[in-house]
Amino acid sequence: MIETYTDLVVIVLAALAVILTVLAIFIGILSIWGYRAMQTAAEKKASKAAKLIIARSLDNGGELNTMVKEALGRDGDLFKSLQEDIFAGVLQWESSGFEDEEEEEET
Repeated sequence: MIETYTDLVVIVLAALAVILTVLAIFIGILSIWGYRAMQTAAEKKASKAAKLIIARSLDNGGELNTMVKEALGRDGDLFKSLQEDIFAGVLQWESSGFEDEEEEEET
């Protein structure tokens, strides 16, 4: 079997290399699992924080709530834009003569 000290050292070093390889593979698997767990936890916390920030800004007196109210208020740009678009559509429909065609079909 083992005839010299050199043979013993070779066998011990080979066994050590196999043990270290198995240990490295095990640590690699654990690191991938840990990274995924950490990523999932970070996603959950970020989602929770974003929902909380949005909820606070939509609450009465919140930033987003105030911005929307100002935009939709009588003097707001969004209100004026919607009003112009709606009236433009009504005026186009009236000026197209579509209304007259409907009256002719009824009589």
